[in-house]
Amino acid sequence: MCDRTILCVSGPDAKSFLQNLVTNDVTKLNDNIIYSALLTPQGKLVTDFFLIDSGQGILIDVNAEVSNTLFKLLNLYKLRAEIGIEKTDLKVSTGIKN
Repeated sequence: MCDRTILCVSGPDAKSFLQNLVTNDVTKLNDNIIYSALLTPQGKLVTDFFLIDSGQGILIDVNAEVSNTLFKLLNLYKLRAEIGIEKTDLKVSTGIKN
C-alpha cells in the first residue's frame, strides 16, 4: 500500500509560484530533489514534502493523508498565476523487494 501522493504543478509560473510559498529555494531544483514544507501564515507546519522537477512540471511527493489539504491550499493560493495543479497517478516506490 502506497502512502504517498504525487501532485504536479505545471505552467510558466510554476517555479515562481512555489518559490513564494514553500520553505526551501525552488530555484535550486534543476536535477535535485528538494525537501520542503508549507507553513500557515502564522508559521505552523501544514505538511512537508519533496519537490522534483520532471521537465514538464514540478512534482510534489507528499503523504497521502494530507495530500487533499495541500491540493486545496495550492489552488487557494494560485490566484492569477499561470499554473495548473493536478493529482497524478504516479506511484512512489522505496526500499528493496523481498
